[in-house]
Amino acid sequence: MITHGGPNSIKECIFFGVPMIVFPLWFDQPGNVARVTYHGLGLKGDFKTINGNKLRELITEVTTNTKYIEQVRLMQKSFIKTEEEMPSIKLIEEFIDQ
Repeated sequence: MITHGGPNSIKECIFFGVPMIVFPLWFDQPGNVARVTYHGLGLKGDFKTINGNKLRELITEVTTNTKYIEQVRLMQKSFIKTEEEMPSIKLIEEFIDQ
């Protein structure tokens, strides 16, 4: 996916196992792309310097280098496990029961 790096877009990509190319613009997006690249979930793009050749290189790298697919799948498993455990619901139910 090519994205601006909003948290919901990143979470959806992780949940569905899709590597990313992130072009951050403002607010929290530079920090979000730092996390995406740190965890090997995708690559960072730059709107100021991007051109057709560079975009093609980014797309080729993120779709052919198995590192990105492997890393996003590992994170996906963690997301699904957390979703199944429903920690937020458990916390709310504990609070209600008090």
